[in-house]
Amino acid sequence: MKLEELNALLDDGQRICEGSEGFALNSAISFSTRDALRAINDSSLSDEEASAAFLRLVGEKAEGFRFFRPVYLDYGRNLHLGNNVFINALTTIQDQGGVYIGNRVYIGHRVSIATLNHGYAPCHRGDLLPRSVHIGDDVWIGDGAIILPGVRIGHGSIVGAGAVVSRDIPPESIAVG
Repeated sequence: MKLEELNALLDDGQRICEGSEGFALNSAISFSTRDALRAINDSSLSDEEASAAFLRLVGEKAEGFRFFRPVYLDYGRNLHLGNNVFINALTTIQDQGGVYIGNRVYIGHRVSIATLNHGYAPCHRGDLLPRSVHIGDDVWIGDGAIILPGVRIGHGSIVGAGAVVSRDIPPESIAVG
C-alpha cells in the first residue's frame, strides 16, 4: 500500500483494521514522524528554523506559522494549516483522520486534538476509525482543551481552557466545560 492510498482511506473515514497493510504503513509513518519531530523539539534551532522544519515535515507552506516546543504529532501527513497559526507547547495532534486548521488560529498549552477512535467490540479494539477535525478561522483554543474526532469548530469561536469538545461548535460561540 502507498501513502496516497492510506490517506484516501483515512480521509474517507474507512476503518483501518489492525494487522492490515494500511495499519502497518500507518504505524511506520507514525514512528518516523515522531522521530523527526523529536529531533526538531530537542534541537537548538531558532524558533523560526524549528517552525520551518515543522512545516517541511507536514508538507505545508503556511505563512506566519509559529509553535513553542515541544509539540507532538501522531502521523504528520494529514495536518492542514492556514496562515498565522500558533500552537503552544505540549500540544498533541493525532492527525490520521485529517486536521484542518484555519487562518489566525491560536492553540493553547497541552491541547489534544484527536481524529481516531477504535472499534467497540473487543475483537476490533485495535482497529482505527478516523474522523476529521475542522477548526475555522480566528478560533482560540484554551489550555488543556480536548477536541474529539469528527468535531467542527466554527469561525471566530473560543474553546475555554479544559473544555472537552465532543460535538460541533457554531461560529462565533464560546464553549466551556
